[in-house]
Amino acid sequence: MSRIRPRALRPGGVLAACAALGATLLAPGAAQAAVGQPVPAGQYAFAARLVIGDEPHTRACSGALVDARWVLTAKSCFAPNPAQSIDIPTGAPAVKTTVTVGRTDLNAAGGHTANIVELVPRPGRDLVMARLDRPATGITPVKVSVQGPTAGDELTVAGFGRTKTTWVPDRLHSAVFTIGATTATELEIAAKSPADASVCQGDTGGPALRTENGVPTLAGVTSRSWQGGCFGSTATRTGAFETRTDGLGMWVSATTNRPVLLTPGQKLLPGQMLASNHVKVVMQTDGNLVAYHNTGAALWGSRTHGNPGAYAVMQTDGNLVVYGKDGGPSTGGALWSTRTHGNEGAYASLQSDGNLVVYGPSTTGGAGAALWHTDTWMRDSKVTEGKRLMPGAWAQSARAVLAMDAQGRLSLRDRATGKQLWTVGEYHPGAYATMQTDGNFVLYAKDGGPTQGGALWNTGTFVAGSHLLLQDDANLVMYGPDGKALWATHTTL
Repeated sequence: MSRIRPRALRPGGVLAACAALGATLLAPGAAQAAVGQPVPAGQYAFAARLVIGDEPHTRACSGALVDARWVLTAKSCFAPNPAQSIDIPTGAPAVKTTVTVGRTDLNAAGGHTANIVELVPRPGRDLVMARLDRPATGITPVKVSVQGPTAGDELTVAGFGRTKTTWVPDRLHSAVFTIGATTATELEIAAKSPADASVCQGDTGGPALRTENGVPTLAGVTSRSWQGGCFGSTATRTGAFETRTDGLGMWVSATTNRPVLLTPGQKLLPGQMLASNHVKVVMQTDGNLVAYHNTGAALWGSRTHGNPGAYAVMQTDGNLVVYGKDGGPSTGGALWSTRTHGNEGAYASLQSDGNLVVYGPSTTGGAGAALWHTDTWMRDSKVTEGKRLMPGAWAQSARAVLAMDAQGRLSLRDRATGKQLWTVGEYHPGAYATMQTDGNFVLYAKDGGPTQGGALWNTGTFVAGSHLLLQDDANLVMYGPDGKALWATHTTL
């Protein structure tokens, strides 16, 4: 393969490597992947397998988790006829799509399975960001490489595609390839180890990895291949084309920070959720609509529990409503609402800062006026005099989260695991915390305050000019105006 072939040559020999699912093992003997060797359990846990469509027209692709809520894969996986065009629109996939990540062996326990609810394609490249309906917490995403390709460099290509003997394998496989010719958007690869490795159907969208500082980074995404040696292929030529991802870190970051929308007419059924970077809004099976921080702290709720089967809907009149199981806009049975009716075209937006907001329609193309919100946005990790942490408020440092939850508890949690490190307060819905001007940090009941009483807990630090700081080491410390520590939780990670 001496040069990069243009996109127009896709129909002529170079096949898209997305696979139709059907029979499993159709030949005897051990199944060694054409793409290389089986990947050990736990390695490349960010690798994803996508199943697109329903029987009998199901297709499989591979991908890579680049954020707890997003998988990066090839947009040709979602094109109705990739031989003609790989362009797809932004929005929900045309057919049901599920993704499994965190399991190199699909028959093993663990990992994470979710539905894909939004596609954001990259113009000019065979790339798409696919949003999961439930975040894959506990699985470390792969970072996008900042280093451009050089001919002769090595990449490790991984995928869940066909093997030499297996039509639908259940293991992730990988092999080492050498970079050949490159363009601004693509690069060619040829097998190095094993020498007969090939990229097969089902490997489309899989990661091409470069090791940087001892850590695998994403340098490319499999687009198409010759498929020599793959089960069911008569081709003899091997090698593949990878879509470059180096330098796309800002696009990936911007996509992961997109707000998650509930548009007019759209429902959240029992068990479904909206998930942003830090907060998820869950329509629970008990009928309660609840905003949780990803560490598990309940920040806000509709208080409609005890109504199994209840669901939420963003009505076309601008009102976000929780209805009982048999209720609806035309039948009644509303359990809770934002009371924002009369704003036709309004929508709900779960923002990247964690706040769920109902926005009115806009005549300028941007967001309209905010009509209602949960007040669950991220605050500063430094709490100075006069500042309050109201129910739903939270702050974070590099390793910890401080949350004032809806039940009245102030808690400190590990950002990575959600483990509770420290907490004060009992069940006092509406309780809040404030940094008083006298230097005391106090937890008050809902109707309490410095002049009303109702204190539930305090730091006992009566030094004016003090401030509270959530440190990167997960210690919550009260510092006096002279910089000396007056109080601390003594929590460390």
